[in-house]
Amino acid sequence: ACSAAAVIEGLPDMTPAKALTIMNRAINMTSKGQIMMTFFIASIDLLKGEFTYASASHDPPYLLKRSNAKLTRRDLIPLNEVNGPRLGDSKDHVYKETTLDFAPGDLVFFYTDGILDIEDGGGKKWGERAFLKCLVDSANDGADANLKIELICQQLNKFRNGSSLIDDVTMVMCEYERKVAA
Repeated sequence: ACSAAAVIEGLPDMTPAKALTIMNRAINMTSKGQIMMTFFIASIDLLKGEFTYASASHDPPYLLKRSNAKLTRRDLIPLNEVNGPRLGDSKDHVYKETTLDFAPGDLVFFYTDGILDIEDGGGKKWGERAFLKCLVDSANDGADANLKIELICQQLNKFRNGSSLIDDVTMVMCEYERKVAA
């Protein structure tokens, strides 16, 4: 996957769908269909305010549109309009992509599924409901993307109460700010 991504990065006119299609074939051919992985890839046109993405069965990131009102769980938009099979699953699958418009202040939250599997000391999972509530709370309380992530981490660690992680936990939040052509 890393080798294929390194080659794809330098190819001209690469789109998220083309990148996933090439990576899928490379992983399938290399592993003979024995290794599969989820993947989400996106590109952002900072001048046009366009977000283009494709997914290979990865948990969908969430789009949080800027609003003057407090956000609710209903305001979370899962980015799952296009979703193909895991990379490596089917050698000849052609992935699809979709494009959304971004407005200044819109947020996208990317995460790995380990965030849902976090357990407290008694083995109780944090789960999707608590995760989404925490995401909304952080979006409403944090001044910027860094503070919002910090608030999520505080809630995760409070719930964990020192218990070990059973899976990787990775999260990234991006806030769109329109760039002006130089």
